[in-house]
Amino acid sequence: MTKRKFHFKNKKMYDYEKEDPNFKNDIELSKIAVDKASRFLSNSGFQVVIEPTFIRDEVKNASNFSDTGDLKIMLPVEVKHRPTLKFNKKDGFKYKTIIIDACHIFDKHKIKPIYYIIYNSDYTSMIFVNVKETLKKWVKVEKYDRYKNRNRKFYEVDISKCVIIDCA
Repeated sequence: MTKRKFHFKNKKMYDYEKEDPNFKNDIELSKIAVDKASRFLSNSGFQVVIEPTFIRDEVKNASNFSDTGDLKIMLPVEVKHRPTLKFNKKDGFKYKTIIIDACHIFDKHKIKPIYYIIYNSDYTSMIFVNVKETLKKWVKVEKYDRYKNRNRKFYEVDISKCVIIDCA
């Protein structure tokens, strides 16, 4: 039988087997909580992935069994292409504001996009919009939509709140 491995914790010796005898039971109880959290998030509209749980075979292998989280959720990113817009980082954007999306489209999302990526006409540059950082600055405007041939309500934001990134 292998001897117990000791690690320093707060500058004193830490014996995993002695200090954490309920480790395996705690993991099983944690799985119940993870399952409940997964169902809650899924019912709230998130796409959820439950990460696998591996239980260490021996204390000496504990560091090989650490994880990066119990759940992963997929968050939406909205990507737009504006075929008539020409812009890049060097020359900037010729308008003071950028249309983010039609109001009814953004408003209907149960889980809002976390980012908008808006490509220029030839896909060589994009405008990156961080929704969390800019949402309070969005303005609802009514404009004529030449593609729909009618007035529509859009959200737009001052271009200074966005980041222009060259892709090519």
